Amino acid sequence: MIIINQTIAKFIRFLLLSSLLILLVFIFIETTYLSNILEHHIVHVSAESTIPVTKPSESLLKVQANPIFHGTAMSIPSQIIMQMQTIGSWQPNCPVSLQDLVYLQLDHWGFDNRIHQGELIVHKLLAQKVLDIFAQLYEIKFPIEKMRLIEEYNANDELSMLDNNSSAFNCREITQKPGYFSQHSYGYAIDINPVFNPYLTVSTDYLLKQGWNEKDDKIDFVERLGYITEAPVNSFCQAQPLNCTILPKISTSFIDRTQVITGLIKSNDPIVKIFRQHGFIWGGNWRNTLDYQHFEYQNSAE
Repeated sequence: MIIINQTIAKFIRFLLLSSLLILLVFIFIETTYLSNILEHHIVHVSAESTIPVTKPSESLLKVQANPIFHGTAMSIPSQIIMQMQTIGSWQPNCPVSLQDLVYLQLDHWGFDNRIHQGELIVHKLLAQKVLDIFAQLYEIKFPIEKMRLIEEYNANDELSMLDNNSSAFNCREITQKPGYFSQHSYGYAIDINPVFNPYLTVSTDYLLKQGWNEKDDKIDFVERLGYITEAPVNSFCQAQPLNCTILPKISTSFIDRTQVITGLIKSNDPIVKIFRQHGFIWGGNWRNTLDYQHFEYQNSAE
């Protein structure tokens, strides 16, 4: 009996030792496997979390190449108000109050390919639109020779044009239409590079001498004289500049709009599209008069 009990005890110890050995081997295998998994997982996460370094796009590089545009709008400074009242660019009978006008300072590219700060006075309702327009013109590097207030020219529009000055507000009559306020009188119009973008209209006196009765359409009569083109006024003024009103007077050589000249504006140019996007029409598309320098705000503009 004793021998049987000893044999059973030895068998039980064998089973326990075998089980313990099997358990230790299992633990070793599982630990090694788990370690490999954890190591692989950590490396994988590290690789995924690394931020790749990418080359900036071409458009981003172009934006970075230009210094940032600066434009501000504010109430007209008191010293400028005094000048406006003294010189007469604003008078009590003007169709807009001084409180409805704002003073803008705007960066622009000059003919010298350098950045300059210009000044404009416009209606306060157009302040943001004009800032946006000139930011876009700055981005495409459209050249503007100078942009000074009309007060520097004693509120004389012709002197301003002769100096190729781009300007906005000036309380004055429409050219050749006495008694009617120009859109400049409301701060709703801006003239750009006037020497290279002149105002053109056919002389009324010349047409009267040719038999025009003033009741017929003026341009229809010009076409009957043989100037049948997309822009009869331009064709007439190229052929007969002495019988055409050209402003400024020194701009005869710029009637030809096919020329490639810095600051000259054509119908498909980006500047025309930019102004149009913000509700402005361009005088270069008019029929009876061509005003290539002139951009005028209209709510109904397409």
